Amino acid sequence: MNFFFLGDIGGIIVELEVMGKKLFGYYVYLLLAWGCFRYWVRLPEVIEELWFKPVIWLVPLFWWRISLKGKPKLFNNKWFLSGFMGMAVGLFYFSLIRLLTPASWEGLGGANWSLNLIGIALTTAVVEEITFSGMVLGILDWIRGKKLFNLVVLGFMVVGVHLPINIFVFGLQGKELVGVLVWLFSVAVINGWLRRKTENVTGSIIARFILMLAVLG
Repeated sequence: MNFFFLGDIGGIIVELEVMGKKLFGYYVYLLLAWGCFRYWVRLPEVIEELWFKPVIWLVPLFWWRISLKGKPKLFNNKWFLSGFMGMAVGLFYFSLIRLLTPASWEGLGGANWSLNLIGIALTTAVVEEITFSGMVLGILDWIRGKKLFNLVVLGFMVVGVHLPINIFVFGLQGKELVGVLVWLFSVAVINGWLRRKTENVTGSIIARFILMLAVLG
């Protein structure tokens, strides 16, 4: 009995090690593929975000998820709780951005609410939150348990993916770059916590969508 028990434990440890290596491999792929794409390719943003981003980010991720037999779960039955908390967090983001950048706003009517903007905001929210708050955090929690350290790791991973575009495409540097990276880290941690709290990535997507509308608008 003990022999079989130890064998099961050993199998679980090996499986977790393999998952950790695959997660690292996917992250390196994402850094290189998305970083190189945004650096070398110059297409209209709506094409890059609506067409290429879902393919580059999600195709290998969902292929991997199929091999994991649908784990980790991205959605559950807590739709109302997740949606409500996502709206609350999103409105907090929206209000905070308005407070920090009052000169860039002329009220809600001054925002450029185009279909392209809404499409970019929605696609970014869905793709990035499924990737990080959904899959990456889900696998980290699977490997290490639901620890605060996982949210910190998640925050740094999000910062790493967005660092090249902020430097080479947007040309940020100095305090402005640091401020954006701190903001990205904070949003990643909060959205990851939201997904963990509700066990549903829907709230994270809603919060990120409202945030993107505020930023792009």
